[in-house]
Amino acid sequence: ISIMLEKALLKGLIKLTVYEKFVSEFEKAKISLEKGVKRKLVFEGLYLNLKT
Repeated sequence: ISIMLEKALLKGLIKLTVYEKFVSEFEKAKISLEKGVKRKLVFEGLYLNLKT
């Protein structure tokens, strides 16, 4: 997913702030999954944090 976003960033389809926000939220989600948080909750949180 991050590779697709990086290509879109290079083409100018998305803003840098959106990309940076996605990367930071994705890292938080990855850490949460490693700690044992349920996948559904992690992705709901990721979606809601990116939506705002």
